[in-house]
Amino acid sequence: MTVGQALRFARRTLGWRQDEMARRLHVSPQALSRYETGSRRCPPDVVARAVALSGYSELARAYCAACPLRRGLSEIPKGA
Repeated sequence: MTVGQALRFARRTLGWRQDEMARRLHVSPQALSRYETGSRRCPPDVVARAVALSGYSELARAYCAACPLRRGLSEIPKGA
């Protein structure tokens, strides 16, 4: 599950529209939409607020799984 999918699942489980979740996360509805679709990376502070609001820890797991460092240092280009 991606971070965006986890965000959408948490929002729908809570029965909130995008504008309600965005307000509670202190982001615009457009930003939340982009996070949910994966067209924009969700910042760690927004993930933390979403986990605190929803209690849905899969959000944190999805965020950690997407971290480039978790995939290993071998994927970092030489000279970076």
